[in-house]
Amino acid sequence: MVWLILIGVAAIALIVWANQFVPRSGAAPEEEPQPASPPPLAEARPVATQPGPPPIPVAPMRIQPLSESVPAATRLAARPTSVATQLPQGAARAPDSKAGVRWIPFGEKVQLRNITIDGGGFYFGHPDHVSEITAGGVDPQLPIDVSSPDWNGEGLPYYPQFHQLGPKQRGAYVAWLHSKRDFTKLGIGYCFLYLYGIERRCLADALVDSAAKAEVPGLVREVDRLLTIYGGNNSFRRYAQAFRDLAALANGLDVPGIEDTTLGWTSALRARIGIRMREQQPLLPQEAFAIARAVTPEAQRDKWDLVLPELRSMFDGRFARTYPQGLIVAAPKTQIVVDYQPASPDGRVARRFSVGIPDPAVVTAAYKPLSRLIESAMLDIEPLRKVRRGKNRTPAAELAAMPAELVASNLPGQFGTLRSTLRALLDGKASAPYPLVTLLSASGLPAVALNKRTSTSLVLTLESLGIGVEPDPRFHGALSGPDGDVELFALAVDAPRQPSPAYTSAQLLSQAAIAIAGSGNGIQQSEIDALLAGIERQFALSVPEQSRMHAHVQMLHRNPPLFNRIEAKARLLPETDRAAFAAVLVDIAAADGHISPAEIRLLERFYKALGLDAARVHADLHHATVSAGRPGERPRGHALSADAIAARLAETQRV
Repeated sequence: MVWLILIGVAAIALIVWANQFVPRSGAAPEEEPQPASPPPLAEARPVATQPGPPPIPVAPMRIQPLSESVPAATRLAARPTSVATQLPQGAARAPDSKAGVRWIPFGEKVQLRNITIDGGGFYFGHPDHVSEITAGGVDPQLPIDVSSPDWNGEGLPYYPQFHQLGPKQRGAYVAWLHSKRDFTKLGIGYCFLYLYGIERRCLADALVDSAAKAEVPGLVREVDRLLTIYGGNNSFRRYAQAFRDLAALANGLDVPGIEDTTLGWTSALRARIGIRMREQQPLLPQEAFAIARAVTPEAQRDKWDLVLPELRSMFDGRFARTYPQGLIVAAPKTQIVVDYQPASPDGRVARRFSVGIPDPAVVTAAYKPLSRLIESAMLDIEPLRKVRRGKNRTPAAELAAMPAELVASNLPGQFGTLRSTLRALLDGKASAPYPLVTLLSASGLPAVALNKRTSTSLVLTLESLGIGVEPDPRFHGALSGPDGDVELFALAVDAPRQPSPAYTSAQLLSQAAIAIAGSGNGIQQSEIDALLAGIERQFALSVPEQSRMHAHVQMLHRNPPLFNRIEAKARLLPETDRAAFAAVLVDIAAADGHISPAEIRLLERFYKALGLDAARVHADLHHATVSAGRPGERPRGHALSADAIAARLAETQRV
């Protein structure tokens, strides 16, 4: 009886021991299913391309890890595979318990019990010693369940290792290795397991084994492919790109290109700039932009991602204008030493590599001009960034906030049509009226709620197209309603965006003169001409201000201002300028040779508002009429003080 019990216990123990090699589904080893493939995916396996300048060829160099940073026990390379090249293409090799861990090259198959894993590109085998354990290596003696793979990798640690996974997780990883390795819903931890092996092959084996070194270009291309699929994960992208850059350097491959998203002195950026320094080649705009971001902390903030293409475009233009022949930076004596943070936790990859290229990161003073260029571009692009960040983001608002140097290359189609229409309207004309409602509709702005924000948005939008508007809210004007017309004119690139003291004073004079001239039998062209000539005599307006004033006068001609408002402003004039102001008004009233009783009454009212004797009006009109027939006679009185007039008006407006 005792013997029967002992035999039963031994049989149970034997069954338990055998079950660790059987999938949890309960299938017998000889009936074990093939790995479950991910959902059907695209046939093509794209290889990532680096935008920007073409790669710079690097002459083969011997780059050694700095041994003092790596303990001797961790500098063991994986056992080279001597039999792999003797296998027929596509043949599967069964696990050999005496072979230990070995590298499976691309194109070779391995047999995992009844599971065949295609493709290669990973370590395989049961480690004979703890030093042979690889984080991403497939150990055929560990339980693997491919019947219900855990694709999400729930609970995987930050540094996952194959021997720490559960059977369902190992099943998912093995099934992914057996597939095209592009399943987009795969847990990112499995991608790291795959990267571990490639990293060790390129940055440990390849430094001491010629066969491994020959595989590096294909392995780097594989990482490029992975980045196109799984690069959306920030952690994987950071580790994979850092590996890709160092692997290229350490094995004499082309230095990868630089992207607009490059932040800081990456290995790729340091190598590319270092090579240009060594060969005394000028920096390209894209390289200068990457350096400017690397040396300007503010430019590295992610808030600029909203306007990164525009920021790059502005920087390129300013760099080209500042350095038409390019910028050459002298090479320092210090050479690049790459401090590398391996993705893998198994410790075989060195953490410091010495590279025989000048280190551009040490000559910080040489990059101050680039830092100033990008700081000025950020200052000018800030209004556009605020618009894109805000809730009221519209094409018109973006266009209005866009720097003038970007408008030509970033103009939406609807605004291109509007610009062509308005340019044709103004062809050969100083200004022209245009329906306000049509402008609002073409700009995508609401015509119902015509408030100051909408008005300003319209004015700024048209300003971006090189078109000025009167009235302009920034120049003490207001759009009365969508049913009327506005006066359009060609706007110079250097046109001011706020009124100068001279313009403010001239604006008041023009409004008063139009009010007086309009009180007679309509405003005559001679009065308009006299008004513009008087403004030109009294105020030194710039050419862009003269264009705006002409449009302002034409707008006043169609819509004369209310006399009460002008009278109130006239009372604010400095006493020293009141007589000269009244004299100009008298000259304009007398310009057409006919002075109506209504004009006389308004002049008398103005004289009273200015604190002048109204009885002088008739004598002043008589003198102005006589002087009009004498060519070359100077106007009476002294010139108006534009600064004093504008200061008084501004002070009252603030109160």
